[in-house]
Amino acid sequence: MMLYVFHVDVGRMLSFDMNVALQSVENLKETIQKLHGIPAVKIVLLESGGEMLTHSTQVSCYSAGTDTNPIYMFLTSDERLAPTIQNSDADAELRRQVDESRTLPPSLEAVRQRAQLAQHMRELARKEEALCERLVHEQHLQQQGWSAVVANMEDLTNEFRERFHNFCLAFDRHLQKRDSYLELLRNFSDDLKQLSRIPILPGLMALAEADFHGFDELLDNDDVFVQQQKQQEQQQQQQGALNESSQADSPNKKLKMGDEKEGTGEEGSDQGVTEGDQQAATRVSQTSTTSSSLARRHNLNLLQWISSKGNHSALQLMSDECIQGLDIFSADIYEKLKEEVQHIIKMANQGDVKEIKGLSDRLCRLEEFKFKIKKMVQEQKEQALALQQNEARALNLRDNSVLPDLCLSHCTQLQVMLENHIKIRDFCRCIANSKDELGKNLHTRLRRIVWIENGMSEFDNRLLFNHRCLRRAERHISIIEQIHRAPCTYVEAVAEVVRRKIFSDEFRQWATRLSVDFDRIHSEELRRRREFNASFDGHFLNILFPGMGDMPPAFANEHPLSFDTRLPPLNRSDIELLSSQLPELSAQLQLPNMRPVIEFFVHRSGLAREQEQEQEQEESEQEPPLLAPRLAELQAAAVGTSATSDCETDTETEFEKLMTAVKSVSTTTSGIVGEQIARSTNTEELLMLSAATLTDENGASVQRMRGAIEDMSKLARACLAEARSNQDTFRSDALGYQDEFQSELQLLRDKLKVLRMQCEDRERQAQEQMEEMRLKLELAERDKLAAVAQAREQLIHEHKTELESLRCRFKLMTSMERSPSDSSLEKLERPTSSASVASATTMATNVDVDQLLYQQRQELLAQRERAISEAVQSERSLWQSRLLPLNSESVMANVCILKDMLAEKERQLDQLREQNQFLTQETYQLKTRLEMITNEDGNSWLKEKIDYLNRDKCRLEEELNQEKSKRLEMETSVAAMKSSSYDLPSIGGTLTRSKSTGGSSQRSIALEGCSRGDLVFVVWSMRHAQFMVVQDSLTLYFVHGDSLAGLQLAPPNALAPSSGTADASVAVPVHMAAADLNQIPLPYYAIGRVVDKEYCQARKVSIIPLLSQDDR
Repeated sequence: MMLYVFHVDVGRMLSFDMNVALQSVENLKETIQKLHGIPAVKIVLLESGGEMLTHSTQVSCYSAGTDTNPIYMFLTSDERLAPTIQNSDADAELRRQVDESRTLPPSLEAVRQRAQLAQHMRELARKEEALCERLVHEQHLQQQGWSAVVANMEDLTNEFRERFHNFCLAFDRHLQKRDSYLELLRNFSDDLKQLSRIPILPGLMALAEADFHGFDELLDNDDVFVQQQKQQEQQQQQQGALNESSQADSPNKKLKMGDEKEGTGEEGSDQGVTEGDQQAATRVSQTSTTSSSLARRHNLNLLQWISSKGNHSALQLMSDECIQGLDIFSADIYEKLKEEVQHIIKMANQGDVKEIKGLSDRLCRLEEFKFKIKKMVQEQKEQALALQQNEARALNLRDNSVLPDLCLSHCTQLQVMLENHIKIRDFCRCIANSKDELGKNLHTRLRRIVWIENGMSEFDNRLLFNHRCLRRAERHISIIEQIHRAPCTYVEAVAEVVRRKIFSDEFRQWATRLSVDFDRIHSEELRRRREFNASFDGHFLNILFPGMGDMPPAFANEHPLSFDTRLPPLNRSDIELLSSQLPELSAQLQLPNMRPVIEFFVHRSGLAREQEQEQEQEESEQEPPLLAPRLAELQAAAVGTSATSDCETDTETEFEKLMTAVKSVSTTTSGIVGEQIARSTNTEELLMLSAATLTDENGASVQRMRGAIEDMSKLARACLAEARSNQDTFRSDALGYQDEFQSELQLLRDKLKVLRMQCEDRERQAQEQMEEMRLKLELAERDKLAAVAQAREQLIHEHKTELESLRCRFKLMTSMERSPSDSSLEKLERPTSSASVASATTMATNVDVDQLLYQQRQELLAQRERAISEAVQSERSLWQSRLLPLNSESVMANVCILKDMLAEKERQLDQLREQNQFLTQETYQLKTRLEMITNEDGNSWLKEKIDYLNRDKCRLEEELNQEKSKRLEMETSVAAMKSSSYDLPSIGGTLTRSKSTGGSSQRSIALEGCSRGDLVFVVWSMRHAQFMVVQDSLTLYFVHGDSLAGLQLAPPNALAPSSGTADASVAVPVHMAAADLNQIPLPYYAIGRVVDKEYCQARKVSIIPLLSQDDR
């Protein structure tokens, strides 16, 4: 297999080894440069869909490179390779050889040389045909290559239009925000001053110690910022140590100088930096030293913090660049750029650039030229084969007499072949010129396409550059916008932190108290139920009390998770500090109203305390022994909790009693001072006892929980190890499956590509075959029409010929019936006249008989004419009805038609037989009438005449039967359809009249041909005024004038030649000196044999045979 690359500019197919397809496209271009001298940098490769082959991609990745779907190559240079020009030396040499062959004398060597020359011309015609087919195919490939270029330009145009649309959307959004951007840039210096007045709170100072990287994400891809950073790094590398002068010139120093102008407090802090700190700063980077030194100061503001990395000058430069960029990105420049881009897109969409008008019509004409060339090549082949066959026949015959005519015919055929060859070469030159013109047109259009695509590429680069600049300006403006919103955002963040800390503290305390109470109540309820169920389970009464085993679900018995622990340590004092320093932002520093939330958290606490006091007093009076343990429990539960108003359970009454008792213990009431002291002392003792008990219980619980946690930890580690091992196994299996799937996917992709290429090849082959079949169908239609016309002409001609033959036969029969009687009468009249025996009465009787015979003959002639006209009409209708089916039927259908024709001819013969019988009857009636009219003595010569007519009639019937049998044998053959010919060769022959009629009846008379040795029937033709041979064919055979004497024949009004005339072989003129052409000579027919034939000139293109005497 080969890799095919088609050079569209020149129309040339380049083939390479298939190994090149396994390498990159760049290597393919280098191979083209190495083998064909075409610069690789100027080569552009496309596939049929318009996709361009990229350098790093493998050639086999593209579905192109076959002979039917090659890779299309174009050159971006202005120069075009010149096509190969065919020379015309071969034509001159061939013409010279043909001229030389004309001068050769008639001989076998001349015949051989002419046959070789014809074979040579045939080979040249085949080569020219192959060349023309290749040229036409290359022009079709050029058209496909141009379609690929147009598709590629359309794809590029669509992509460029899409990018231009995105750019327009971005620029329109920029123009809508342009005024706000300008306002931000005008207030940028005021924003910086305001930032310098905002201090960083002490609670935030620890976070401000690190370097400032707030703008790195926006400035990492910024060309200006990166360039400035590189310049700063180069300056830092050049400085071996940071001295006082360099420190004074640093951006931080500039910031400090700017800050000194704003407040005196900052000056004192700046002067507090010692010389030792400056020396330590030289050993680290400038940004780290500056940020740490700024973080150690207590009056650090936001501007100093964001400028700790040297961003102040960058921010100022960024602001200036944004102002310049907004001035550049104006609406006028945008409109001008839009007009230029729309103009180049409009040029790319022009129809005259994409479409080559008339190319399809030209290719159709080239296909017609190719068809004509193919037809002429076939004619050349037939002519060459004919010359070879003639050469073989001449070698076999060894007859020098035919060489002059044969050589003359060969010269004519060679001249025809030379003319055909010249026409073929003219068609080839026309096709080659068409290809050259198409190549020049494509080269000019390709230059136009390259110019348009280069223009789009230039505008695309401009759009990309402007888009990037616009995005960079928007990133810079976003930084400036953040700086503008920084004061408000800063104070809002401080207020939000303080609000969250207040909420989280109150919520955590309330939720903790609530969880402790709920956990204790839930545990107490569970304990009581279990104690009761322990004694009640198994008793027979449990049948009456179902559902005693239900337990209350846990609810809000766990401490809430900690949150807001990473918030900076800010409080109300920080808000008051900022409000005092930034009075214009005091409105944004106000905390929201937190009283409803706080009251919600502490509302139940106040109410519960009052209820506890009252309950404590009541229980102290009623159940003093139970107060101490319950107070201990309640005090332990109330250490860090408060009541809530939302806890309503089944034990709410008990919970309120307990909370009331606890709060009554912890609240001082009005009463006796001694009772208060005793109660306080008792409460403290109870609390101490309860704390010790709870400590022991909590220690045991902690140990149990610790053991459980260790067990769970071990179990978790084991599960984790197992999970990790399973994960590693799964990962390895997944990687293995992934590799297998990738390999299978790649294999399937390769198979898909191969199948796609095969399908495309088959589709193209099918299209080519379809196109070829369509052309063949058109050729077959043309051949069909030509064959129909030819068959119609042939059938009409045969029909006319057959009608003429029938007419001649009927005339012959009429003449035969009339002429022999006249001749016999003459023979019989001679003795009677010499004897002088006639009388007046016999003369009158003879006149009556002649008149009667004349009338009967006229009636018979009229009947024959009517029969002939009817037969002609029926034959014409029959052939007209069979013309159309005959053109499309096969040979079997022709055989059926031939059978029908034979049946029709048989019917006509039957009619003729009936007419003959009728004539026989008429003759018999006439004979009887004559016998009645005349007597035996006076009309004896009439009896002899009737006998002679009867014998002649019998002889004619025998000849008619022989002719009928021979005709049936010849017409049953299928070859009879091909026996007719348009040529009218002249055949002559010498015939001798046979005296023995019995011997002639035993031999067959040839009616289908006139060859040497054939026995033929000669009769006088009134139409041509010549003696002619009776034949059932298109060819007319005339008897030579010198052979008439041997047949005892003579034209009218001419002296009868002597019977001893010798054979004549010299042709005489055909014109006869007969005064009356309607006069019939006596005798007017004869039977003879053809001994020789020759060609002669006549009034029409006809044939005159030479007849000589046979055995007499």
